[in-house]
Parts: sequence; structure tokens; C-alpha cells
Amino acid sequence: MTDLFGEEYTPPERRKMGYESAYQLFKRVTHYRRSDTAQQCRFCIHRDSGGYRTKMLHKCKLMGLSHSEASDIRLRNVCDKFEDNL
Repeated sequence: MTDLFGEEYTPPERRKMGYESAYQLFKRVTHYRRSDTAQQCRFCIHRDSGGYRTKMLHKCKLMGLSHSEASDIRLRNVCDKFEDNL
């Protein structure tokens, strides 16, 4: 492959796993996973729910609250920081 000046050019290799967002890092470190027990995010004290127009959004306060869909949590999942709200 040649560049604009006619010199030989080799593009750098792309790293697919090189970038990890803060939310992905949090989920990996706290072992955020599907729950098979009664411990679920829907019963955790760190869960925060709020509506935005016609959508109901569920967030984890430990991850930080944002308007991004990338930081949404699933209510049937659980992480290692689960605390019951009873």
C-alpha cells in the first residue's frame, strides 16, 4: 500500500480488546453476571430507577449515574457488591 506521496506504507495493527470503558471495567471487576438465586439487582440498595420520556432506566449507583444506555443494568443480574434492601 502506498501513501499520498507514493511511499510504501504499512497500516498499524488494530487492537480489538485495547479499550475498555469504565462501566465495562466495573462489570468485569465486580463479576456482574446473571443470577440464579434470589439475589438480584432488583432487590439491591444500590439500584436507582428513573424514567426518561417513555423508558424506565435502571442504573447502579456504584457505577455512577449517566444518561447512557451503556451503563444500564439488568434487574435479573447481580454483582459481588450486592446488598439487600431489607
